[in-house]
Amino acid sequence: MLETFEVSKVLIIAPLRVARDTWPAEIEKWDHLQGLDISVIVGDTKTRIAALHHPAMIYVINRENIKWLVEYYEKNGMRWDFGMVVIDELSSFKNYQSQRFKFLRKVRPYVKRWVGLTGTPSSNGLMDLWAEIGILDGGERLGKFIGRYREAYFMFILYGATSRNGKGTAMETFLKIMGDYGKTSNPDMLASKFRGGNTGGPSEEVARLVGSRFVNISEPEKKITFNAALVA
Repeated sequence: MLETFEVSKVLIIAPLRVARDTWPAEIEKWDHLQGLDISVIVGDTKTRIAALHHPAMIYVINRENIKWLVEYYEKNGMRWDFGMVVIDELSSFKNYQSQRFKFLRKVRPYVKRWVGLTGTPSSNGLMDLWAEIGILDGGERLGKFIGRYREAYFMFILYGATSRNGKGTAMETFLKIMGDYGKTSNPDMLASKFRGGNTGGPSEEVARLVGSRFVNISEPEKKITFNAALVA
């Protein structure tokens, strides 16, 4: 893209050691890369500023300094002029809540070409892909919002210890979410006949549930017949 003049400046984002040592060494190593000017934006603030203003075709920066770079452009009223961004180890941008992701996404509209390099795109699961692919295509493929991505491609299964089933764990989760509006009760409370109880008088258990929005009742040990009027 440099040869066709589609972009004039390329920004490479990499881990610190790779940015400082590997990229410059690789450009020096290969004959077909001779003539490419490279500037490495690492070190203290003064050194980074000097490297940023040094005329070059390729600029390499460590990922920890992305926030600083974007803020430097903003504070100095500079137009983002990197036409291409290469992220070496794309998986380091899997956290959509990280500073590096948020600040790099701010300049996304000004970049013509994005390239992501990684051998482990989903080391912690497919949920990582939303941020990684999103920084490359602006959300065209997996959506612009993480919630929509979850709804479209994932089904969550709650599970507890080996002696518990997922349903019990889910109910405990809902109860915790509901707070004071959530309660638990005995299945006999809904039975046509209480075991050993008085079926004719008012139920203290039912009264206790007044105001509840979510009531968890476990499965009865034996078959019971519900009181249809009470359930209704």
